[in-house]
Amino acid sequence: MDDTPSLRDERVPTAEELRKILLSADSKSRVCCILLAHDGLRTQTLGNYMGTDGLRVRDFPEMRVEDGSVCFDKVPTMVVVRRELSKAGHQYFTFLSEEGCEYLKNYLEEKMMEGEKISAESPIITPKLRMKPFIRTVNIGDVIGVAFNRVVNLAVQSFLGGCDVGELRLQARLDVLLREEARLRRVCNAMLRSGSYLPGYVQRTLREPGRPVSLVRDGQVPLKALNPKEERVFRKIAARREQIAGEIAEISERLLRDVKPFRLKPDLRLSRSCAHGKNKSPEPKGRSVMGNG
Repeated sequence: MDDTPSLRDERVPTAEELRKILLSADSKSRVCCILLAHDGLRTQTLGNYMGTDGLRVRDFPEMRVEDGSVCFDKVPTMVVVRRELSKAGHQYFTFLSEEGCEYLKNYLEEKMMEGEKISAESPIITPKLRMKPFIRTVNIGDVIGVAFNRVVNLAVQSFLGGCDVGELRLQARLDVLLREEARLRRVCNAMLRSGSYLPGYVQRTLREPGRPVSLVRDGQVPLKALNPKEERVFRKIAARREQIAGEIAEISERLLRDVKPFRLKPDLRLSRSCAHGKNKSPEPKGRSVMGNG
């Protein structure tokens, strides 16, 4: 039996999961989701890969668009999938549920209120940027993904309880920056032909006017000067590391916003000894310590 690894763990969403997705979506995403879930249509049926054809108003023969409103003669209503949109190359029909009819009605009426003229040849799902009349197949996933991401975010927040999702994002970004900094530091070490890292790596490595061709470090053999390409890369790495340091400081300040800055505590013993020295009476001048003898 053939096995498809990419589909092995896939499952049909439950009614409750689908409801959450629909409630989190806008009108366009809601119609896309309901057509795929309730009618079993393929994404290519809503809009082909070139954006030149897709589901049209006339493919809903029991739906009427009149005077800025949409009504259905029968509910559930028929949806005709033309042979051009069929994977098997033949025409067939399916039905859109009552809930789907309500979503489609609201979506089309919303578009007409925005000034769009809708006729029998008008596409059901239109792209955000009208470079093509129909939405392209590759963009349908983006439309649905917005609603799905909202559901995921709500689920994560519910799972984590009162945890601050924004703080988790900052922590994740901080980890990414630290890994990038470590990688750039290793690249610097490789370019310097050295296993050690010097804090003043920029000034000690880059050739400056009047500096010798080679650089001698304490206890190390002379280091050859970087060639022009290496020096150019090194300068870019140095600039990027400065950017990373600034972003790390900004994120850390936000993560540590409730932490008070560290302050050195005064040395009480030293303070007491100083105070004791001030209170000690000075020796009278001219008096001998050993006596008169």
